Amino acid sequence: MRELKKIIVFALVVVFMVSMLFIGTSCKEEAAPAEEVVEEAVPAEEVVEEEAAEELVIGRMMVFVGDDFQQTAKQHFLNYCDEIGAEGIVLDSNFDEETERKNAEDLISRGVNAIIIQCVNAFSGAEISKSAKAAGIPVVSSIIIPDTENYILVTLDEETANKKAGKKIIELWEELHPDIPPVPAYISIPWNEWVTEVRTIPFIEGIKSVEPDIEVMEIELGADQLDTESIMAVFEDTITAHPEINVIGGFASFTTLPALEVLLSIGRGTIETELIASIEGSIEEYKKIMDPNSAYKFTTGLKPKDLEVTDVEYALKLINGEIGIDEAVIKKIPCLVLDSDSDWGPYLKEQWFEDIED
Repeated sequence: MRELKKIIVFALVVVFMVSMLFIGTSCKEEAAPAEEVVEEAVPAEEVVEEEAAEELVIGRMMVFVGDDFQQTAKQHFLNYCDEIGAEGIVLDSNFDEETERKNAEDLISRGVNAIIIQCVNAFSGAEISKSAKAAGIPVVSSIIIPDTENYILVTLDEETANKKAGKKIIELWEELHPDIPPVPAYISIPWNEWVTEVRTIPFIEGIKSVEPDIEVMEIELGADQLDTESIMAVFEDTITAHPEINVIGGFASFTTLPALEVLLSIGRGTIETELIASIEGSIEEYKKIMDPNSAYKFTTGLKPKDLEVTDVEYALKLINGEIGIDEAVIKKIPCLVLDSDSDWGPYLKEQWFEDIED
């Protein structure tokens, strides 16, 4: 009997050991070979490339986002950044140098890959450019920066178009009213050097190319007078004191459209009483210009999409080393002078997200 128990115990031990051997073998067969785990992992090069793409950040400093053009340009900038897989950061300086300085410090502290600037004035632009480059951040500027190192200038060729607009509005007045001398005025912000150089002076030069001895009155707005109510008040005071004004220009449509409203409120604002030229090319200007009796007759058609796409393209050239951080490059984008005979459809759709056929 004892021998039988020994045999049974021995048999059970053998069965247990054999079963453990099979279990071990089964586990080994089900485990994934080390080589297969490595092959399924994402290659290190792809991880680096994905991280680099995520880190591409471009800062965009705008001078006054309250303007229709700036709002549209901002959207084109962000859209194009999305298209290329970059993060776009837009900061508004609101025509204030201190705000602009803080915005620049913010972008530099974030370590963005490039900064695109439209400065409050050329001198503040010089400081931003120097600070950014000292941090190794390349700069694309939309205005000329004097007395500083080389930089990339991408800008709209407004001077040519604004001079043409000034010439055309005087010629049209003299054609419509040959017996009434033109008395021109221009809504300006003389404290902003860029606007003065690129918009005010060329328009006046255009007027003087037709009438060399004519005097052009400047209707000056202060930095705290850029809202619609203030613009209307300043213009109303001016037209009341000088009702003889009959040719009007302005540095942006957000100044000339309110001026037109003032004229209409006092029984003017038609081609019988004055002519108006402006700058922007917005849908609101289109509506006024297409009214044959409206005093609103010309606008310098800016190109917000072309400007923003070109800005970003040059920022990428700097980031990728195709252009050196201290190279001097100038890229000017042509503008249009639009009137009632112009082909507005493609322009408004491409540049302003507006479809006049709807």
